[in-house]
Amino acid sequence: MIESGSARKYLLYAIGEIALVVIGILIALQINKSNEWRKEREIERVVLEDIKDNIIRNNLLIESALQIIDQINQSTKIVKVVINTKTPYSDTLGIHFSQSIRHGGFLLRMNSDGYESLKNIGFGIIQNEQLKDEILSLFEVSYSNYEIELQWGNSVYSGGYGWWKDYFYVIEEDLFIPIHYDNILNDRRLLSELNELADVRESIQNEIEECHKHNQLVLQLIEEELGEE
Repeated sequence: MIESGSARKYLLYAIGEIALVVIGILIALQINKSNEWRKEREIERVVLEDIKDNIIRNNLLIESALQIIDQINQSTKIVKVVINTKTPYSDTLGIHFSQSIRHGGFLLRMNSDGYESLKNIGFGIIQNEQLKDEILSLFEVSYSNYEIELQWGNSVYSGGYGWWKDYFYVIEEDLFIPIHYDNILNDRRLLSELNELADVRESIQNEIEECHKHNQLVLQLIEEELGEE
């Protein structure tokens, strides 16, 4: 009976020791898992901060481009009014003539180093599924659509490049002087070319504006995720 009691005590002791070891292992695993989670969240924060910086810089590029396009549009309107109303020539028209023949195709080099880091690390590092999807859509779809639209605009523009040399002396890049002002007022081809350029410019402008809207959406989602709202 004594030996049986001792064996029972030893067995209980052994079971207790095993339980303590198992609990210790589980605690260690949980601590390690918690540490890994914190490390991943820190990596996620750094990546999101980098992408946020990319988007802020891209917004500055886009806003500058939209301002230039607006100036071109204003000059185009002035030139059209001059042609349609046969307004007498003045020296101030030189800059408007030069602006009006621009198609507004700017190759905006979108900043994407933060996004490239995300691709290398893996999209799974971002926990918020909506944010992950919108980042992917912004860099892979919206920016790509802009580049495709720009390539189309450039092809249309280059296809008829140089037609304006029939109408203007190029004094400087932003100063065109009419060769024969009467031809400008009476030749409908110039007006037709300006209308075509305006259509191309509007299409490119629309894509740039879509990029800007998408930038703002993703920027808001990132700030909310980082607790900066």
